[in-house]
Amino acid sequence: MHHQTFPQYWKWSQGATDHAMLFLKLHSVFGWARGVGADPNSRSLANFPCQANGAEMLWLVCCLIVERRVQLLAPVHDAALIEADID
Repeated sequence: MHHQTFPQYWKWSQGATDHAMLFLKLHSVFGWARGVGADPNSRSLANFPCQANGAEMLWLVCCLIVERRVQLLAPVHDAALIEADID
């Protein structure tokens, strides 16, 4: 049902896996790379772009928080824990 509901996602996901198998590497927007070994796991390859780019978005958010002089306590999975005045 998920494949029927989101065909564009699955096409993109298969494209990422195909790219990895062809070039033996995947990379995120900011260049985090993952190589393809001798016994590749297609589910892991398909998952890499989502996980790597999500991690980079969190990294960017943390940088912006610090630049704005807000107290960053910790990145927490897919969120940022901050301490700041209510204003």
